[in-house]
Amino acid sequence: MLESKLNKLLANYAVEYHKLQTLHWYVKDHAFFQAHAKLEDYYNEAYEAVDEIAEKLRMIGGKPLANLDEFKANATISEAKGEFVTQKQAFATAKADFEQLLADVKDIKHDADEEDNYLISAFADDLIETLSKDIWMLGQSED
Repeated sequence: MLESKLNKLLANYAVEYHKLQTLHWYVKDHAFFQAHAKLEDYYNEAYEAVDEIAEKLRMIGGKPLANLDEFKANATISEAKGEFVTQKQAFATAKADFEQLLADVKDIKHDADEEDNYLISAFADDLIETLSKDIWMLGQSED
């Protein structure tokens, strides 16, 4: 069960990484410099999460998804279109995706606790903290 859920999370983070990178490339408005830099921070976080999730899968004897076709087939987060967006649109998209990732991580945390899998439970705690802070900060930028 954990392997399947971790692979879904891996797929979602891989898609989210590319989505954030696309938003970073296509953000265009008066707040460009702030949004461009913040989106880069977010896609770097996602990149690190991809590696960490894959490593945790290997540590529990699992087999992480390993190519773009597998990521796209297993992800529930959609890709971004190569279209210009405002900071408000980019941040709203990121916040909604982070909320979905947070729900997925909380589900994994629950299962890990049920299985006494302290490695995955502690890792989920770290992701929960990061995602919760990112969601809070993005919420502070809303009108």
